[in-house]
Amino acid sequence: MINRLDDDKIEFDFEGIGAKLEIWAFERHITKQRSDRNGFCANIMEEMSEYVDAIRKNDTHEIVDAISDIIVFSMVEMHKMGISPDSVMFYYDNKHNDNDTDSNFIDNIIDDMGLWLNDDVPEKFNSLTNLISHCAFELLNIGYEPAKVLHETFREINSRTGEWDENSQKWKKYKTLEAMRLWYNANYEKCKIV
Repeated sequence: MINRLDDDKIEFDFEGIGAKLEIWAFERHITKQRSDRNGFCANIMEEMSEYVDAIRKNDTHEIVDAISDIIVFSMVEMHKMGISPDSVMFYYDNKHNDNDTDSNFIDNIIDDMGLWLNDDVPEKFNSLTNLISHCAFELLNIGYEPAKVLHETFREINSRTGEWDENSQKWKKYKTLEAMRLWYNANYEKCKIV
């Protein structure tokens, strides 16, 4: 749900996706890890690379997928810090953005990542809320309802089976043909704002 507070400020409500992600991450042992600056930054940079590649290819589905994955990684990281994303209100203040281009979105994400590198917990929290808010606004900017997109993304990641790998300290999805047949592919077309 989107709530316009005034001409410049927007509030995003992700309609309970934080609780679903918390259970999903717990079941896959993802939240047993401590908050990890390097791993988190690597995941976000990988998604930004996918975003830039999708922009070059003009692949809207992959653009939406990369942005929603950044939100998912950020919300899971909040859980690792002991914060429920459902207890946080996410705002986007548009008054400082005269030009909402792809490069402006990338600049915002890089700025937010700079805050993340700080060891100060409030700065990390601000970084995560800013990342999520910038991503939600970008989804809105390209014509997609952020909450619907996240629910589609959750449906997709939740359909994947796999196991926790102690060596890599990551949850790895099974990539057998049998497992892949059960995967749901997010239908972002139904998340468009009409």
